[in-house]
Amino acid sequence: MGFAIRLEDEKGKAEQELFDLENVLSRLLPSWEDREFHCLRYIDPWGNTVFNHLQMDEFIEELKRIRGDATTEVELAFLDAIESMAVRCKESGELYLYFRGD
Repeated sequence: MGFAIRLEDEKGKAEQELFDLENVLSRLLPSWEDREFHCLRYIDPWGNTVFNHLQMDEFIEELKRIRGDATTEVELAFLDAIESMAVRCKESGELYLYFRGD
């Protein structure tokens, strides 16, 4: 299975959850060596990665950049769902966006 992506509050309660059953994100993420991506390159496919509201402007911009690599409606819809969660994280100031790898 791919990533479990969760929007959580400060106490760890899930506000929203998305499962990457088709490994969409793994196919689209940049390499950790790609210094053009300051956020997305740190998403660990085998571990956990967390972002806060202060990182969301850059995160969303990078997400839009990898959107150009999406080739199917499933991939585009998945990126849209992540972006929606990122916008909620940014606007709330009290939510965290978690990526839990395999």
